[in-house]
Amino acid sequence: DDETAADAKEPELGEKNPLAETKESKPTTRQAAPAAAGRTTSLDLDSAVSSCDGEIETTRGLLEPIVERRPKLSDKLLSKPPFRFLHDVISEVIRRTGFAAGLFDDVEADSSQVSEKQAKIAYLTKIIQLVGLQLDVAVEARPAKIVSGLEADKTNTFLQLLAVAAKQAPNSAANVRKVVAEHGGGDGDGDLAAGNSSRRDE
Repeated sequence: DDETAADAKEPELGEKNPLAETKESKPTTRQAAPAAAGRTTSLDLDSAVSSCDGEIETTRGLLEPIVERRPKLSDKLLSKPPFRFLHDVISEVIRRTGFAAGLFDDVEADSSQVSEKQAKIAYLTKIIQLVGLQLDVAVEARPAKIVSGLEADKTNTFLQLLAVAAKQAPNSAANVRKVVAEHGGGDGDGDLAAGNSSRRDE
């Protein structure tokens, strides 16, 4: 009986309790599951957003894989982006990725019909707001400054964020509806285009 009692005693200080060691060997926190192949994680998205620095080379590196050859992303155009150039870039991003599909109506989608200053500001306001909603970031580019040819670095940052959103978070139908509800316009094709984009990404 004395031996049994001795075996049941708590281990002395410094000794290892085999039972406690077994329990402690199990992780106490849940490990994050690995991301599915081809799916962007929030960490990837945060990293991509953080890399948007307003530099021309960064803009070119992010946009060229999307727009390819047209419009040409030259230093001259990116150093002081004119509205027509921005309209061409945005239109090509929409066409090739499906991001922001349904945001603009037929008039807004035709750059020749977006000639007045207020119309240009309204156009840029919608796409800038959409990018901010989609990425959950504050986009510092100001439409009135862009139209006036000012703050090119912030315009470049916006273009970089546009590329990130189009590549990594292209299914924008829900946020398109929010922006259109606030500002008007839109062509109602956002859901269909988002579905097509999703299939292309698979």
